[in-house]
Amino acid sequence: STNMMLQNAVSDIEEGGVHGWSAMRLGKFYEALDALTGDVAHKHVSGGTDDYALVTGGHYHSIELARALRGVDMTLRCYVTHTGSASLEVRTDAVQVLPATGEERLVTVCHTVMVATDPSTGKPVSGAVPPLAPPEEGDAQAQAMRAELGNLHSEIRRRRAAEVLFIRDIRDDKVKLSMPPTQDEMRRVHDLHKKAAAEGGIAAHRAVGPDEVGCPDEVSDHTHTSSLVVFPEHRNVHGNAFGGFVTGHASDLAHFAARYYTRGEPFAAIGLDEAVFLSPVKVGDCITFTARVVHAQDETFRV
Repeated sequence: STNMMLQNAVSDIEEGGVHGWSAMRLGKFYEALDALTGDVAHKHVSGGTDDYALVTGGHYHSIELARALRGVDMTLRCYVTHTGSASLEVRTDAVQVLPATGEERLVTVCHTVMVATDPSTGKPVSGAVPPLAPPEEGDAQAQAMRAELGNLHSEIRRRRAAEVLFIRDIRDDKVKLSMPPTQDEMRRVHDLHKKAAAEGGIAAHRAVGPDEVGCPDEVSDHTHTSSLVVFPEHRNVHGNAFGGFVTGHASDLAHFAARYYTRGEPFAAIGLDEAVFLSPVKVGDCITFTARVVHAQDETFRV
């Protein structure tokens, strides 16, 4: 059956006391997750053969639901929840067994989109992904719920793609695809925000101590970069940078930006909205990660 579940015990996924809310280190979690979802997708699509190259399209809807306990093994379970013509969604559950009661508790979930591509051209192959097998006896209700959730996630991704912030006028026939804002456009938008804040139109936020008085922080004050070279040990089976390696480093830098922003005060990483892979990273490439605190309100902030 292609309606499968795999388990992988992870012991090095703990924070090591970085903050007091949870022992989960999201960077290590995404590294383990990316490898395991690749195995599940490969078995579902090719049955273990190399007919297609399975690449990670993105991670979505990841949220930490409960505190991860230190010193307790964590199990990752992956299973296919939704299939399309050239792509499939794989859900990963991170669970721990409570030592006191023996009860299994769901700690974190994440949904990953894998795409079947032609190994020679790198383009998606229509019809490469087989549908989910008919549910086994007793599993029909659970599979129906998974299918409903998968359809909902597909709709959310389509809606986000249609409702993202368009800086350029997409009604112009010459602009077929809205591109991310340029540095100059981001600077102009931020200048407008600062002007509105100075005129009292926007309540400025700053994570400061009770006795500290000063001007509001700017995005540039909480922008951090990290650069590295992709070495051969970072590659996947296709010879490109392993997606978990990229996501793990991005998550670690986001954690640094968050810790710097809170001035070392405890915080909890709640989850990841989405991580989209736009193009492959080659061995030998010099890559730079950039993390910014872009929004803060009350007790929450977003990197």
